[in-house]
Amino acid sequence: MRRFDVEWPHSFPSPASYTFLMNIQIVGAACSVGGRHSGCRQGPEVFKHKELVGLQQSSQHQYFWNGTEQEQLVGSSTNTAVVREYCRRLRDRVREVIRHHDFPVVIGGDHSCAIGTWAGVTQAQRGSVGMLWIDAHMDSHTPTSSGSGKIHGMPVACLLGEGDARLVDLGHKGPIFSPQHTCLVGVRSFESTEPQLLQDKGVSFYTMEQVNQLGLAKVISLAYKKVSACPTGFGVSIDLDALDPQDAPGVSVPEPDGLKVNELLSALRSLPRSDKLKAIEIAEFNPEFDTDGRTSTVVSKLIHSLLH
Repeated sequence: MRRFDVEWPHSFPSPASYTFLMNIQIVGAACSVGGRHSGCRQGPEVFKHKELVGLQQSSQHQYFWNGTEQEQLVGSSTNTAVVREYCRRLRDRVREVIRHHDFPVVIGGDHSCAIGTWAGVTQAQRGSVGMLWIDAHMDSHTPTSSGSGKIHGMPVACLLGEGDARLVDLGHKGPIFSPQHTCLVGVRSFESTEPQLLQDKGVSFYTMEQVNQLGLAKVISLAYKKVSACPTGFGVSIDLDALDPQDAPGVSVPEPDGLKVNELLSALRSLPRSDKLKAIEIAEFNPEFDTDGRTSTVVSKLIHSLLH
C-alpha cells in the first residue's frame, strides 16, 4: 500500500495503533556554498552509509536511496548561481518523487537546500504549504539585511517570497510557504530585521525562552495545529542546530542551550499522523564535527519519530 492509496483522517486517538505503509525516498542534498562550512556537503553520503540500512531493517516502511544532488562549483559562478542550480535540480527530484506517489525525505547539506525541497513540493501539488520549521535561527534574512551574505540564513524569507529573484521564482507562482500556516520553533539566534519580516508576513514563531516557559511538548502541539490546518498540506524542516550541541554536535553553526533530543523526539512522536504531511527535510548535518557519530543517529531517530 502506498501512502496515498487511502484517504486517512487527519488525526487519531492513538497514533501508534495505526500503520502507514509508505515508500520513502531519501534524497541527498550535498550542498555547502550557501552555508558556513564545506563539511555539510558530505552529510548525505555519511548518513547513507551509517544509517540507511538500520532504517530499512527497523521500519515497516520501505526506505530507498533516491540519489544525491551535488552542488556544482564551476569557474567564476557566484554562490547564488550555484545555489539556484542545485536547488532547481533538487526541486525536480522532489517533485518527481511525489508524482510517483512516494514520500520524500531530504537530507542536507546547508539549509539553503530548503529552497529546492519545498519548491518541488509545491510544484507537485500546485499550492503553498504550511511549515513546521525547527531551527536555532530564523533564516529570514534578505540580501539587504544579511551581514554575512550566506544564503543558508535566507531560505524562510525566500520561501515567503522575499529576497533574490533568482531564488524566489523556483516554485509555483506566489509564496511557497503559506504564512498563516508557518511556525518556527526553537529560535534563539537572530537579528532584529528577521522577526520583523516574519511578523509583517503573519508567521508565528516560538523562541527558546518561550519553549522553556511553556514546555516543548506544548509548543510543538500548538505549532502543529497551526501548520497542519493548511488546506494543501504541510511539511517539516529541521535544522540540526536547533538541538543542543551536547546532543547533536555535528553542525556548522552550533548554538548553546538548544532543544534536548529526547524531548523533541517525544514531542514529535506524540503528534497525530496525517496524510497532509507532504515531505520531511533535515538539514545542516556536518559529519566533520559529529563526535562519535551521535548526530547521524539523531537524524535517523528524527525520521523515525515523524513517520512511525
